[in-house]
Amino acid sequence: AILPFDAWQRLFGGDTTVVGRTVSINSQPFIIVGVMPRDFGFGYKEEIYLPIDLAPMLANVDRARKFHFLYGIGRLNPGATVESSGADLLGIAHANEKKYPENAGHTVTVLPLQDALVGNTARTTTFLMAGAALVLLIAGANLTNMTLARALTRRQELAVRAAIGASRGRLVRQLVTESIVLALVGGAVGVAVGAIGTGLLMRLNPDVLPPLAHVTFDWRVAAFTLAVSLVTGIVVGLVPEIGGTRADLRGAMITSSHGSGGDRRGTRLRTGLVMAQVALAVVLLVGAGLLVRSLDAVRQSIIGFNPDHSLVAMVNVGGPRYQTKEANTRFYDALFTELRAAPTVVAVGAASGLPLVGTSGCGLSFADGNSSDHLPDVRCLAISGDYVKAIGATIVRGRAFDESDLPDGTQVVIINEAMARAVWPNDDPIGKRVRVGPNPASPLETVVGVVANMRQELEREPAPTLMEDANQHTWGSLSVIVRTTGDPALIAPAIRTAVRSIDPNVAVRQIRPFADMLGTHLAGRRFSLGLIGSFAGLALILAVIGLYGVLAYLVSSRSREIGIRMALGADAGTVWSSVVRQGMTWTGAGLAVGAIAAFFVARAVPSMFYGVSPGDPITFLAVALMFATVATIACLVPARRATRVDPIVSLRQE
Repeated sequence: AILPFDAWQRLFGGDTTVVGRTVSINSQPFIIVGVMPRDFGFGYKEEIYLPIDLAPMLANVDRARKFHFLYGIGRLNPGATVESSGADLLGIAHANEKKYPENAGHTVTVLPLQDALVGNTARTTTFLMAGAALVLLIAGANLTNMTLARALTRRQELAVRAAIGASRGRLVRQLVTESIVLALVGGAVGVAVGAIGTGLLMRLNPDVLPPLAHVTFDWRVAAFTLAVSLVTGIVVGLVPEIGGTRADLRGAMITSSHGSGGDRRGTRLRTGLVMAQVALAVVLLVGAGLLVRSLDAVRQSIIGFNPDHSLVAMVNVGGPRYQTKEANTRFYDALFTELRAAPTVVAVGAASGLPLVGTSGCGLSFADGNSSDHLPDVRCLAISGDYVKAIGATIVRGRAFDESDLPDGTQVVIINEAMARAVWPNDDPIGKRVRVGPNPASPLETVVGVVANMRQELEREPAPTLMEDANQHTWGSLSVIVRTTGDPALIAPAIRTAVRSIDPNVAVRQIRPFADMLGTHLAGRRFSLGLIGSFAGLALILAVIGLYGVLAYLVSSRSREIGIRMALGADAGTVWSSVVRQGMTWTGAGLAVGAIAAFFVARAVPSMFYGVSPGDPITFLAVALMFATVATIACLVPARRATRVDPIVSLRQE
């Protein structure tokens, strides 16, 4: 045996003489031959590494060839690629197809080890990074508008500076420096919030991340954030060079800061930035809305069983004492008897695989000589006790296993509805016979029941599945499922006590309510939704602030024009509607552009969404109504301020 570093520290206190010591695992002696480094591991909290003994499995010919449960890990020679190694292994697979006909259709998939361990996290991470980038763009647009407005109100100051000798480069450097200081201050605050927020997220729910994703907030993240802030400050500071400092010196010096609204080029730039902010915010809001709809669709999907009030415990039966099906049957029968005696227990069962957790693949042949090679994916597991009742599934035809199914009697199986439809679409499957594995000498097993489909993965339709009676086969360790009338977690001590009383050498691990497993499968979606939802909310706030700021600036800069209009007969309602209409026009344009962009973005990442189309009308309509409502409120304050302009004051200024 080889110890992981953490197990060496926890179990042996870091004893350096541990190598060579003998330990007992499942009543079998193992010699510790090594300890792995601290940073080694596949991220699944391994407690010990043991050599795989394939001899018993390979000796069982009728199962060996079609049961796949191992992963091969190899290191490539210099110059070799994943593609070339995949081609080599496919050549071996094709050669095996010719040598062993039952290997037909068995291929090899070769992946970089990092991809195999991390999975599709890159997709989710890219999605979240895109959301963060959109928020940055919206914030940058806000900062640009603010800097541009400030530069326009300072035209007289800039003109005076230029008149007394300041070069254009000196004026630009001044504006860029001010913008950089502002951006770096914001970036520093962001670094602090990010460091705190990352720690909180990891404490709240670290399990949604890949096992090897050691998420930390270090100097590299801080440096990247500050570098982005610096670049943002420089870019934003250069924008007023176009819209603010290129003004006629004499005209700027004689024009009051309360003129008629500034130059048209600056106004067009500011309104364009507002519309861009709205469009980017809409993309994020639609993405968040589609994730909400997807999460709801996953929750509402029929999983085929009831996880409430059920507890699952992995019971590791192994070693020399449990090499026969009789020994396994005696252990589990004794365990079931003790657990059924508990007053809150409704049913007890066990299985070699669980819905949402995973089962083994297998090959089948039938009494008529046909095989299951035409089926896309066949799953096989062994069940024992009152498994169907304990897991909250439903027998839709026939019966479950019972006491009449003796270990040495007629071998029986239960199938799910997907297999019944795939194999016997027009016949009653009850009484049909199948053979598990390619060995023609292995016995045929009779179908005695059909169970409702249970999903192995939340977002995939159930595959054809066959369940054998564990009492008739040697399956070793099984997951025990206990259904109770109350809180299932309260029965956990009774499970440990019962196992210890039967055999103190048998280990029990991973005791948890079944409903928690369902929550674990939804945790990734909840995590992504939480972050994208936060980005979308922040984007909405920033976009509305930008809209309000530009409208407020325009009302302020057009105060004399508005006063003159009111002096000439325009009433407050006309002025009010004019300002609101202008703001809502910008909002409508941004909504249209954002909706189109959001549709194409959603189409580009369809795997992020489940049970909802990229153009889901409910999501788009809800986002449009929400944004229009908030934008209207943002327009009301500048509009009200415009109606309070005093015409007499404006005329006197003229």
